[in-house]
Amino acid sequence: MIQNMSLVPHLPSEIVMRHLLRRKDVECADRFVWNDPVRQRDLVRLMIDMRIDDKLIKKRLTKFKIPPTDFPDFVERRRRATLRFLVHAQQYGDIPDAAGASPAARIYAANLLYEQCGFDNPVTRHIVHLFGLGRRFPDVVALAASSFDLGANKDDPPPLPGFLTLETFHATVEFVDTVKAATTAAAYLSNELYVGLDTEWRSSFDASEAATTPCAVLQLASSTRIFVIDLLSRQNGPAILAAFKPLLASDKVLKVGLDVSGDFRALGVRPAHQILDLQTVHKALHGHEAPLTGAKTSLNDLSIAYLGLPLDKRPRMSNWARRPLTTSQLNYAALDALAPLCIYFAMKQAADQSTSHKSAKTSHRGAPHNLFGARWTYSIS
Repeated sequence: MIQNMSLVPHLPSEIVMRHLLRRKDVECADRFVWNDPVRQRDLVRLMIDMRIDDKLIKKRLTKFKIPPTDFPDFVERRRRATLRFLVHAQQYGDIPDAAGASPAARIYAANLLYEQCGFDNPVTRHIVHLFGLGRRFPDVVALAASSFDLGANKDDPPPLPGFLTLETFHATVEFVDTVKAATTAAAYLSNELYVGLDTEWRSSFDASEAATTPCAVLQLASSTRIFVIDLLSRQNGPAILAAFKPLLASDKVLKVGLDVSGDFRALGVRPAHQILDLQTVHKALHGHEAPLTGAKTSLNDLSIAYLGLPLDKRPRMSNWARRPLTTSQLNYAALDALAPLCIYFAMKQAADQSTSHKSAKTSHRGAPHNLFGARWTYSIS
């Protein structure tokens, strides 16, 4: 519809953008609003109104250099989604930061706790009176003890049965916080053909700060060794990251992950070569030659589909800036780098099995045997 870009100024912009968003073709929408700040704002507004995936909206805000605070309803929506997650994950210690000074968010958080934890739960009682909402909740009595720990064990929850664990893969985890250890790890990984990659950073509950939150941890994994790399050391952080730059730029080592471009943005590393996004392969295996932009698949979805078990995501929004990391954080970070690699191998196996059942004369667009060549990798420069 917009193949001839000379027609763009004459098209009804809202109708075009709405059509593209319904098709989940966000990349085409980006081209439609290219170099037009007014249309860029209109696109973000429309994405919010159509309740497009918040991650895609956040990427457009960053890409178009629009302050999230220009869309207060989106900021409030994100805040409420965060509060729901924190209550569900029992990460109560982060609720005050997530609610911030917003009266509406504080009331929303108190109502969530009241409904899900009960009026007499210590967490409900603490939050209601911390936020000065005692009159709104007259049956919620203030705690007598001032030593109540709202965030106890929030960064180190106990293991849950039925989830993927490191023991499944017999892999070891090494925490890297010195230049010497980083150099050794980088040398080891440079001899591998495939490396799983992920990053973590401290959750930012203020939408206006999210784009500037520094990357706290880089995870790199072979099939047997996982390195959880500390990037926040004031003295060694930059030098530690520098030790891995040749590996990340290497065209001999395939870097496997999910939404890997976001990880490299967080790292601020350029260039990077031989990058493979699992979403691309997953969609190709299911009959699409290229992924449908905007149709995202989570690592947890892929883990269930290819490894048979979900990932425990509770530590995802824990404090990644604290040191030392808890056992739960280390295990979570390690699995987030190892799981993509194991999923990739499972995908290759599925592709091989699929190909072996096809006739040599059968032609199939995006056939599995074509999925693992250079056409599916990309670079960032």
